[in-house]
Amino acid sequence: MSTTEQNRTNEIPSGPQNNKSEALETLRRRTTWKVYQTACHQLLCLLWLGPALTLVVLNFCGYVVGAGIGRHDCRFNVFSSRTFEEEAKCNTASHTAMGWLQLASKVVEIWFMIVISGILYDLLKLLTCLENHFPIAFLAKYVEFGDPLSLTRWPKGAKKFKHHAFIILVALFCLLVNLMGPASAVLTLPSLRWIDMAPRPLGVFDSINAHDPPRKSDVAINCNASMLAAGNFSCTQVPYAHILDQLFASVASSLEQIGATDIIFDPVISQEQQVSLIVNTTDADVDWIPVRQVGREISDDYLRYANAVRQEPLPANYAPLTSSLSTLLIRNGPIVGLAGGAYRGNLSVGIVGDEKTVRCYGGWDLYAEEGTEFTRCIRVGKGWTGTNMHSRFYLGDTDSPRNVTVDVYFADRVHTPSQPNDPPCFIDGSPQANPNCNWDQVFLADPPSERVQNTSVNIILVEYTVPELSTGSRTVWCDDIVYVKFDRYSLDPSPFSNFIHLTLLENADPRVAPGTAPLTVHSDWILAGWSVDQNGTVDGTRSAARTMIQLLKQALRDDVDHLNLTTLSFMDGVAADVGLSMIGYNISNGILAPDAYHPEVTASVKIYVWAYGLQSRTSIVGVAVLIIGIFCVLLRMAMAILGQGGYSSPRSLARLLLAALEHERDDPNNACDGCAKETRAMEEGLVMAKVQGPKISFLTRRVSL
Repeated sequence: MSTTEQNRTNEIPSGPQNNKSEALETLRRRTTWKVYQTACHQLLCLLWLGPALTLVVLNFCGYVVGAGIGRHDCRFNVFSSRTFEEEAKCNTASHTAMGWLQLASKVVEIWFMIVISGILYDLLKLLTCLENHFPIAFLAKYVEFGDPLSLTRWPKGAKKFKHHAFIILVALFCLLVNLMGPASAVLTLPSLRWIDMAPRPLGVFDSINAHDPPRKSDVAINCNASMLAAGNFSCTQVPYAHILDQLFASVASSLEQIGATDIIFDPVISQEQQVSLIVNTTDADVDWIPVRQVGREISDDYLRYANAVRQEPLPANYAPLTSSLSTLLIRNGPIVGLAGGAYRGNLSVGIVGDEKTVRCYGGWDLYAEEGTEFTRCIRVGKGWTGTNMHSRFYLGDTDSPRNVTVDVYFADRVHTPSQPNDPPCFIDGSPQANPNCNWDQVFLADPPSERVQNTSVNIILVEYTVPELSTGSRTVWCDDIVYVKFDRYSLDPSPFSNFIHLTLLENADPRVAPGTAPLTVHSDWILAGWSVDQNGTVDGTRSAARTMIQLLKQALRDDVDHLNLTTLSFMDGVAADVGLSMIGYNISNGILAPDAYHPEVTASVKIYVWAYGLQSRTSIVGVAVLIIGIFCVLLRMAMAILGQGGYSSPRSLARLLLAALEHERDDPNNACDGCAKETRAMEEGLVMAKVQGPKISFLTRRVSL
């Protein structure tokens, strides 16, 4: 036999038995490969839980990364001249690490798409087992589900409930996959934020020492208990007389540059040991004054911090503070609010009993409407019940042989007459010593307007008497209403970002709650602010005295059309600020339980670091999306287990359609060819016979699952 004939003989197809053996061998090899692919796919889905759970835990726990991302050696000494250089290096490393984390979040998104693709592929095969007729457009859904535009192409053959349910499920997975990208990015990237370290409890706030006159020697460095008890408040001259003069001079300088305005543009900043304190004037009605006792305490915290961070090795409890981009030393404590104004009006005085005097001041327009002015009456003297106090001092006038008299009153009740004539108590606006007038009942009467309700109890009234200018029809006076609240004081200890060690209140705009009763304040605290003894005289050469006298004379000389008491009101408030800031407070240890009126006093630290957390709504949504994704992965695993290992990894759309169209069993005599094609179709997961329009009809419901 020739070679050509031998080759032709070799090309003759082998018998059916040989073809069937080859088909089975091919099936075995493909099955082995299929099992390997499926196992890898399931493992890939399972491994997705690793980064997903890590991101959820990191954000739930608020994990703190530190001063830099990707570098653990980012530690700063705020007192070092190389702080900015070291911080710049860590910022560069952090930006590089953020770029890599963004790429990682994209990997998580693509990874999750593989998981969802497998779920839809499994559901697609399951749906073929339940339906003899199946829209052919469904075959592409497990591939194109991530494209929102694919949802607009509604399959024409979808008529049954199962078809619509599958489409809705695809739409939900499309939404989930498209949210997974930004969700993973939000959770993967840490953010810069302030972290509160564990606070150190110091006790429970008991009371503020405003009701009593200055008595504690810690009011000022040169004061002692005996001097204060004798009313010798000039011991506060060091340093507070200089502070008050400095504030008055600063306002004078501001007025020379910008002139008088409705709001005096001059921050009230003063020093207390190692820190500076500023009066919060964001509220147009109430100035909030830091308490100097808190200032001294936070000054001590600053010294401890400054000494600790300079030590080698660094104390263990201070290590987190150097691993932050910025640090704040925190103390919570009381703040004092001051409201009030300056007025010019009539003065009427009536002696209505033994050591009982009623003083009525006109021109009060703090809450006036349409130019209306009220008269305010207070009780003076020891014969009255309740709390009434009086202190007096003088302002030395270098231009006159007679000094300016300053009378400071505290009154627990204020009466606002509704009309000048109200016999038997008032005639022409003057209080009368008429036995038929029940003055106790008068001062308990409700004010004529709700707007003055909160200013009718516990006020400080300061009356200024300038010789030859003050008369009964022209008297200048100021009222001060004092409140107390709790706030957090914060100090940035860095000498580069906070050179003057300015201590701020964390609540930038504190407000007085409706119905809050003003504080009882002894009148001697105003004298302590002026650093003057009881019935003593403030040196006329002091800047504060000269400025105040000048403003008083101008207010008394100006006619009504040119009267402007804004600057006088501001300066009277500055003097009160200094005195009220000296008021201390008491802490109870183990006696009182914390409540709204007795909050816990603590010292703590805030650090500015890179950290994970759920502080924003986007991070909360991101965690919710990721948790749904975790359940989807668990669903994929459950489907694989319930399918007894028959579930496979998704095949390409081309292979799926090719296998479906090749499946043909119309010729029962062609057993070998039909076996091979059926094997191919079963391998791809679908058994189909022919395409009829937009549908595929199935000859059998046997599907390789």
